[in-house]
Amino acid sequence: MISRIQAFKYRCFEQLDIKVGDYHVLAGANGTGKSTLLDIPLLLGEILSRGLIPAFLESPAIGGSPRAQSLQELVHYRRGEYFGFAIEANLPEEIIHDLLQNSLLKLQQDSKQPPHSLRYEIRNFKYIYLNFVLNSINLCNPITATIMF
Repeated sequence: MISRIQAFKYRCFEQLDIKVGDYHVLAGANGTGKSTLLDIPLLLGEILSRGLIPAFLESPAIGGSPRAQSLQELVHYRRGEYFGFAIEANLPEEIIHDLLQNSLLKLQQDSKQPPHSLRYEIRNFKYIYLNFVLNSINLCNPITATIMF
């Protein structure tokens, strides 16, 4: 389950950080970012399946018009040269167990707590990161195992 959504200089959000629980209600005036917030998980899926540029500049797989005509349209009020967003999800216990049994075992020797969440983050149009965030470390300065796609 998604546990956190963040956006940095993305569309109407200069900075957004929402911890997601079981139930949420979105309310607000037109143009305040409700649809943009809900689109972030869909957008990430499209980036992973279709590629970075097509996900932004071509019509979404679910239908509708392209998200933007240029990447500059996606930057907060078109001021600046970058944007980013991130999604975190809690890992099920069986996945944590498998990770500890496999490649992350050496990484865990220095940590008392196993990884508990998965973080997908996109910044500066350059990379997509898959980070295993360790729950014993502050999220502002995590130790991560990173795979670049």
